[in-house]
Amino acid sequence: MRPNLSMGCLLSRLKPAFSTLATLVIACGASCFAQNAIQNIVVTSGASFQIGLPHVGSIGTIFCTGLIVKGVIPATTVPLPFTLAGVTVTVGGARAPLFAVAALSGYQQINF
Repeated sequence: MRPNLSMGCLLSRLKPAFSTLATLVIACGASCFAQNAIQNIVVTSGASFQIGLPHVGSIGTIFCTGLIVKGVIPATTVPLPFTLAGVTVTVGGARAPLFAVAALSGYQQINF
């Protein structure tokens, strides 16, 4: 299921340099972003922190600024939720389950 883009919650769309097939979409409700923009986006492998969209089935991490998140909001259910703190991540049209959304040292981190 795609995020509801008609409500203006599409914040950022990123195509990795090595792939023209995958698009990453970060979306959230109006209460979880600052000034309508997520900035300074870096997508990495969750294991090696190598920059780029991770392989299918691998854990990824998004580092960014612009989300309004306090502390660490971990997933507390299995299967993992598709929304945490109002944040949703879609990769190549598929919703990604989220491990955590966190605010750390001036930037935000989304683990998917």
